[in-house]
Amino acid sequence: MPHDATDPHAIENALTGAETIIVKLGSQVIVDELGRLAIDRIASYVSQITDLYHHGKRLAIVSSGAVALGRQRLNLKTEIALTPEQKQSCAAIGQSLMMTMYHQFFRHYHIQVAQVLVNPSDFSDRQRYNRLKTLLHSLLDLGIMPIINENDAIPDLQCFDEQWASSRLSPFSDNDKLAALIAVQVEADLLVVLSNVDGLYTADPYKDASAERLSYISDLSALDGIDTSGKTSLGRGGMASKLQAAELASLAGTHVVIASGLHHQSIQRLLDFKGDNGDFPATFIASNATQDTRYKQWIGLASGYNGVIVINEGAANALLKKGASLLAVGIVEVLGQFYAGDVVAVHVEGALDEVARGIVQYSASELALIKGLQSEEIKGVLKRPDIEVIHRDKLFVESVN
Repeated sequence: MPHDATDPHAIENALTGAETIIVKLGSQVIVDELGRLAIDRIASYVSQITDLYHHGKRLAIVSSGAVALGRQRLNLKTEIALTPEQKQSCAAIGQSLMMTMYHQFFRHYHIQVAQVLVNPSDFSDRQRYNRLKTLLHSLLDLGIMPIINENDAIPDLQCFDEQWASSRLSPFSDNDKLAALIAVQVEADLLVVLSNVDGLYTADPYKDASAERLSYISDLSALDGIDTSGKTSLGRGGMASKLQAAELASLAGTHVVIASGLHHQSIQRLLDFKGDNGDFPATFIASNATQDTRYKQWIGLASGYNGVIVINEGAANALLKKGASLLAVGIVEVLGQFYAGDVVAVHVEGALDEVARGIVQYSASELALIKGLQSEEIKGVLKRPDIEVIHRDKLFVESVN
């Protein structure tokens, strides 16, 4: 959506023009301090979302709370960390409780809801990504309200190699990153993230009385150095995860609002905002879409990957500074089992930091045979045309974007 950073009413204009909206409800706003459903608050959210729905907006809800609800039903204290098995059990119980709640509330307004449970791998496998995208667009076209949540009851398995496991299929960070990925997937105009804080601050407002809220951010570089420490007892996320999610969505062309869901008419007061950018009662992060296509955004910003390719310094220099494709000669190690067409991460030898991500054109077993070989040598090993391991058009290099 076009955005003029010099317009003093840029926020007002962007909110007015938003047609497809994703609303993310965190655990902190749909569950009270005792782990119970905040019924009155949720009823208010549903009423406000319904009003937008009846004004022709296309909406989807990314809702946390299943684990918290299951924990409360099982009488597991909030101050005690859950084991993985307990978390799965809480999610399995809480998912049905949460959907029953949404069904009953929206039925009052004659709106049908649909549960959509996803895992990080639904964004790393292109076919599953497209099936999920087709489903969401179909639901929106039919006027059905998608209620989206991470499938904590049956999470993705993470480990193909211990040192890479934490980044291969990382969780969605209290659904913040999930909400951003959904916004990118349906090409949403606006992502509204509601929690117990009313925006991004220059410092922790609970510790620093001089902290100021950033009402309008037109350039993502303004987010550098912001103190995002701290988290709440409910849910996994904190301000850091919200900031990462906002950057992800903004880079892909979606405006983002980070706001408190504890105010009266929390959603409506944001979308009804009229006035100068500096008066906005939350944080608005403008779309900072780059020249990359949404296809490349999916490659670079997806939640997981199917393997790791380790390259030497020469190959890294070609990727990062010369805009080259990845060739077999620069590969020193291949980790994991993957096939041609899968998403893989690219690391530099001797470092754990990911420098790129792309769609590989060889399987792991093929790469094991040709790694380190010059192009003319590959023909004597594989009976298939010599092609780049990852073509530049299918490569997302984070350091350059």
